[in-house]
Amino acid sequence: MNSNEVDDNCVEDIITINPSIPLLEEISSHLKKHGFYCLEKSLDLKALTTFQIEIESLINTNGNRYFSLINPYKNIESKFSIFDKSLNLKKFLFELAKSGTYSDVSNSEILNVLRIVTGKNTDGQSLKFHYDATVITALIPILIPIGSIEHCGHLLAYKNLRNIRKSVLVNLIEKIILQNSISQKIASFLALRKIENYFCELKVGNIYFFYGYRTLHANLPVNPDYVRATLLFHFGNPHNDSFLIKSVAKFRHWREKRIT
Repeated sequence: MNSNEVDDNCVEDIITINPSIPLLEEISSHLKKHGFYCLEKSLDLKALTTFQIEIESLINTNGNRYFSLINPYKNIESKFSIFDKSLNLKKFLFELAKSGTYSDVSNSEILNVLRIVTGKNTDGQSLKFHYDATVITALIPILIPIGSIEHCGHLLAYKNLRNIRKSVLVNLIEKIILQNSISQKIASFLALRKIENYFCELKVGNIYFFYGYRTLHANLPVNPDYVRATLLFHFGNPHNDSFLIKSVAKFRHWREKRIT
């Protein structure tokens, strides 16, 4: 049996809900008004079990610590490669990104990141508020600990805090101002004071869509004894043709690999 045989036989599409026009319009409208949309019970549960087993295997290989993988869905040896066959996922990403920006996203590429937070260095991966580079983000929880909300890695978000910027320079300046350690501490302090206004509980089996470019977000701390694993899909870079943006993205991916 090859590594993906179980996955390929689970369902016709790993995303079990069809992105119909009415549903896409509902999600798009909700995103613009409220910043987040939860597509409940939309991930095949049999496949989810195989993903959780793969997470355990990856931790055994990489150690009980934080690490991430870039584009595991493109690795044919990974069980996450089934997402590359998901027409539903690709349509959700494309249509939601297209409706969320004035820019042409047809030449954008999907960026996929698997983040695993566990072990002694979990503190360094929490409350790091940031903007994503792409219009739409799809967050898929694979493992979310059960316990107090302050120690299970749920999401905090300042939803739709800004608009899509036409200027690459304005975008970078905003990110520099808001993504340094001082600003992150201020954002954390304010969010934790009224956590009910910024808290988003993550549940396995759901998919969470939000405008990552517009939403300042971070995850809450994770108890070192717990394991938090999320699969992220990013799509629709409004500055896709910018050499500066491409250089920054390459540097971030290089730095992420160095950390892991």
